[in-house]
Amino acid sequence: MNREGIRIDKRAKAKLSFLKALQDNGGTLTMDEFSLFLGISEVTADKMYRDDKVLGVEIDGGILIPKFQLDQEQGTMFPEVARIMCNLKGVSSIMQYGFFVQVVDIYLSGTVRATTVQKLLLKGMTTEELTEIIRLACIFGKQDPA
Repeated sequence: MNREGIRIDKRAKAKLSFLKALQDNGGTLTMDEFSLFLGISEVTADKMYRDDKVLGVEIDGGILIPKFQLDQEQGTMFPEVARIMCNLKGVSSIMQYGFFVQVVDIYLSGTVRATTVQKLLLKGMTTEELTEIIRLACIFGKQDPA
């Protein structure tokens, strides 16, 4: 296999691995399914994505919406998502996804706790937790001035 073939093969394996990670973290909805879930038009759903109100990952020309940002019981989005997303502008959708699922240390009342934004969304965030997550989102993907 030549270099180009090796590169294409690696990219295909990475894509499959990422799609598996999406499924392992609760699955995804297409934009059409997302709009039906919220009871809104596809145009409104697309506008939410373009305005950074919802996390969407572009794959093969389509947009997949990770389900973990949706309150399945209420049929709504967790309101914290839009507040977090507006602070993640300028980084790729893959990195935005990573922010929600990677383990981060949050500092609350003088203590450190390791968790993921995804877990905080599902359990319900306190105002203090949301403030800390927004602080982390503001510096995410930016060079740390040592």
